[in-house]
Amino acid sequence: MQLSKNLRRTAAITLVFLVVGAGWTVVAEPIWSQFEHGYGEIEGKRQLLARYTAIAARHAIAREKSDRANARLAGGALLDSGSETLASADLQKKLKALASQRRASLRSANRLANRERNGNTYVGIRIQLNGSLEAIHTTIYGIENGSPFMFINAAQLNAGQSRRATPDAGQPMIDARLDVYVPILAGAP
Repeated sequence: MQLSKNLRRTAAITLVFLVVGAGWTVVAEPIWSQFEHGYGEIEGKRQLLARYTAIAARHAIAREKSDRANARLAGGALLDSGSETLASADLQKKLKALASQRRASLRSANRLANRERNGNTYVGIRIQLNGSLEAIHTTIYGIENGSPFMFINAAQLNAGQSRRATPDAGQPMIDARLDVYVPILAGAP
């Protein structure tokens, strides 16, 4: 049986398309799929690398902060007196020197109950100062920014009752009551 020429052409073209389609399905599509899968995997690895890079950067920053904190600790950021009573006496001595350097007078100092926070022991002293506004201001600044770390937990400031002349002309006299705490090194009995 002889097929017409047009029918044979149509059959040949259809056969070529079927072979090309089968070849695409069997050979080219799996290769294309592998490329797409590989690109997706590469993108996932890039995102993972970006996360690891960010973690490494944070680790470097944390290491730097830790090194700075350790340097401050080695430089006397915590009070190391051996006992809470000696720490209290050392704190009183430091506060008295700090106040006198800033032209404020320390009128009294009383020990406060120790505080525990985050596993640290804090020794406290309530001090009463008087002096010019500038002297009290610089004393408070010195307490908060000094070494060892000192924290003002409570403060009460009043206009001074004294009528005596101040060394800083024009500055009002201030009476201040401050509760100051300092952390002590672990292991101090």
